[in-house]
Amino acid sequence: MVSSKSLVRQDPLRSLQENLAFHIEDDHQHFQTATSDSLELSEASIRGLFKTEASWRNLERMNEELEMSGDGYQRLQQFISDSPWSASALIRDMALKTSAFYASQPTYQRRDVGYIVDESAHLKKGNQSVGVARQYAGVIGKVENCQVGVYASLVWNTHSTLINARLYLPDRGLDR
Repeated sequence: MVSSKSLVRQDPLRSLQENLAFHIEDDHQHFQTATSDSLELSEASIRGLFKTEASWRNLERMNEELEMSGDGYQRLQQFISDSPWSASALIRDMALKTSAFYASQPTYQRRDVGYIVDESAHLKKGNQSVGVARQYAGVIGKVENCQVGVYASLVWNTHSTLINARLYLPDRGLDR
């Protein structure tokens, strides 16, 4: 007899959080340089993003949620700001792995795969962040102070994977 608990499908995001170290280990080479290994900090920064409420997400809140001891804040700041690892190389690798995964599925057919490019505005109160300007924010349907990101996803059936992202940088003459 199958229990009702086994019929409930586990939330994929929760599964990712619980197995984050396993998933990041596959991409360990992206966080290594000749002189350092940032795998631990890469995992900490992703855990911080999961644990911190979106509207309050910044390094200070992430550090508090992660309860990093000693110079944790400084190490996290350095990892995000100054580490030599290549985010574009990691994203490119993820895109290739996603494409290969989709193609390896028994029901895969090339015509069922799509590439979606879309923008999303992130409302901002100040103007200190890169790319912030008064520009159209689709999320609220009007011109507002915001950053705009452009995102690309590879989709197949019910699966979707973010495979690229760019920050839109508006002409400074148009924002005031």
